[in-house]
Amino acid sequence: MSSYDDDRSPERVLERLAEHRCIAVVRSGTAEDALDVSRQLVAAGFDTLEITYTTPDATEVLRTLRADCGDEILLGGGTISGREEAHLAGPRPGQTSWSPRQPT
Repeated sequence: MSSYDDDRSPERVLERLAEHRCIAVVRSGTAEDALDVSRQLVAAGFDTLEITYTTPDATEVLRTLRADCGDEILLGGGTISGREEAHLAGPRPGQTSWSPRQPT
């Protein structure tokens, strides 16, 4: 796998998404389950993951996955619903973040 930390520009993230055309979206009732499922997805070959902020302790899940997987995956926080979550989601817990609307 290639390193995804070398260029996190919006243009490069969009290129990567277009290349892989599949994002594994992890939404779970517990952080432990989210980590377990995410690790299984990476082991199965997925290299683009979104951890939704509807998952408890999503920031910690992102940090743990970043530590476990290094730069081998493109990792982002999703379902960002406010400025606090947007702040928590970056710059290092995930490489990118997605929101259904502009955080207010």
